[in-house]
Amino acid sequence: MAMQAAPPPGAPGACIRVLANLPYNITQPFLERILPLGGPLASATLLLQEEAAERLVSARPGDVDWRGANLLLQYYSRPSIRFKVPRWAFSPAPKVNGAVVHLELLAPEDRPPVPSEAAFLTLVRSHPYPIHDL
Repeated sequence: MAMQAAPPPGAPGACIRVLANLPYNITQPFLERILPLGGPLASATLLLQEEAAERLVSARPGDVDWRGANLLLQYYSRPSIRFKVPRWAFSPAPKVNGAVVHLELLAPEDRPPVPSEAAFLTLVRSHPYPIHDL
């Protein structure tokens, strides 16, 4: 089996993958920047605080933790928690555990249809707190 080099970024067939260990305070802005890039950006694998990862990936409509961020994640990607990372795995050990979240980003043609993506994003961003009535 012959190995082939990946095409350079921007070339047809190229896919870019992001791997990051994100501080809690930049997770939301970071996701808002990369999620719409599905297509040229194939995936993002992120180390987050376990509690934040659970809230982002596991919350469903009607749950206490369901927020606009969950809706963005579901619209732009197929998210999953791959594994947990105990705090003692770091040095110095933080006060919280981590979790590795994998986001398979969706190309624009693979996203759920909405009449206006701009209007949809405005609506979602206007609900940073729990959404119970959508």
